Amino acid sequence: MQTIIQLAAEAARQTQLAQSVVSHNLANASTTAFKADLYQAESQYVVGGINAASATAVSRDTAVDFAPGSVQFTGRDLDVAITGEGWFKVIAPDGTEALSRRGDFRVDINGQLTNAQGHQVLGEGGPIALPEFSQLSIGMDGTISVVPLGEPPTSVVALDR
Repeated sequence: MQTIIQLAAEAARQTQLAQSVVSHNLANASTTAFKADLYQAESQYVVGGINAASATAVSRDTAVDFAPGSVQFTGRDLDVAITGEGWFKVIAPDGTEALSRRGDFRVDINGQLTNAQGHQVLGEGGPIALPEFSQLSIGMDGTISVVPLGEPPTSVVALDR
């Protein structure tokens, strides 16, 4: 049986959780590829005792809003965006595979394709390593093609996807 104080404390906790989710979403709204957290709660009626006519808020499952955001053109060949469903596979700092929607890619000093956080991007054959190139393009299907350095513009080589 819950007392009035317990009901009030639970209501305050749920309000704090909802405010935390909203604050997190507002603080990260301009972050590249950010997906908002969704807060869900429902009323649960107290059964039995002197508080039988009262209800309390109970958190439901947490969720992420995967609705597509706006795509901004940057003019960089290595900035890509996923429209619709999909993820990039990267290597997390602990060495495990992780999923990311960050498409702000770079080529590091070793020729590895990374995102702006420095996580190596994985292709179908593992980490994507790029040879020296004069031109690079990433197709709508994710295929990475380059024109090798010193080759004519017609010598396009598909490297990975």
